[in-house]
Amino acid sequence: MTEDEARKLWCPFARAIDHHGDVRDGVAGINRDDDGHPDEACRCLASGCMAWRWYGGPDDAQTNGWCGLAGAP
Repeated sequence: MTEDEARKLWCPFARAIDHHGDVRDGVAGINRDDDGHPDEACRCLASGCMAWRWYGGPDDAQTNGWCGLAGAP
């Protein structure tokens, strides 16, 4: 997928500070709002994340990749 496509997806590892400032279960943030919708701050970072992997080798045009935490594409 492209980085633009990835940035529209929710990352289950991302956290945002909740609007109450509470610490829940030792995590100073949440990844969903009170209605269960993904927080906008918890979207994929694509190549800005250390888990992002590019298709092909270093000589290829790096336009497509995947989340390395999701496993092999």
